[in-house]
Amino acid sequence: MQSQINPHFLYNTLDSIYWSAKNYDADEISEMVLNLSRFFRLSLSKGQEAFTVEETFSHLQYYIRVQQLRFVDQFTVRFQSIGESSGLYVLKLLLQPLVENAILHGLEKRRAGGDLSISAEVEEEWLMLTVSDNGKGIGEKRMVRLREALGRSGGGDVNAASDRSMDFFGLLNVKARMKLYYGEAAEFTIESGEGAGTIARIKLPVERCRQEWGGEETGI
Repeated sequence: MQSQINPHFLYNTLDSIYWSAKNYDADEISEMVLNLSRFFRLSLSKGQEAFTVEETFSHLQYYIRVQQLRFVDQFTVRFQSIGESSGLYVLKLLLQPLVENAILHGLEKRRAGGDLSISAEVEEEWLMLTVSDNGKGIGEKRMVRLREALGRSGGGDVNAASDRSMDFFGLLNVKARMKLYYGEAAEFTIESGEGAGTIARIKLPVERCRQEWGGEETGI
């Protein structure tokens, strides 16, 4: 019951804030709240564990629009899905931490001209998902620590506390969930340099992406 009440309380509260903002002609606030509500509605739903690439991109747009309003449109976003990739299924919220990192740790420091690119394409038997930005990038020492942390993290143990430093929690969680659902063949890599932006890539077996996974029905 609690898992059902809390999301409904969140949606109803956001809806109230939205209409209050509309009544005061606070257009940016109302748009931010509307996109935030849509993002949480999909994120908290337990009825579906995977979405198509096309649906995943639509979901990400809600989160990105909130951040664009927050940073006064100081960055643009481009989505690209090539060929059959748009109809393949991706684990829910797998890309969101990568997009969040790109915005908050890369593009946030740019005053203008920020570019965020999110793409999907099929290469032979693999679905390639890429999140890239032209932000400040990651320094050499931090990249060494990140690669070491990713190298230590196990395959599929989402709660492995020994490898869950607060610095890299989101990225380590991405790798753990990816390995858990797609197996050891799946790959997650990050390329970055200080002042040169960051490229995060996820490589998934296509056959594992052709099916939809169901989750617990909650009635939400």
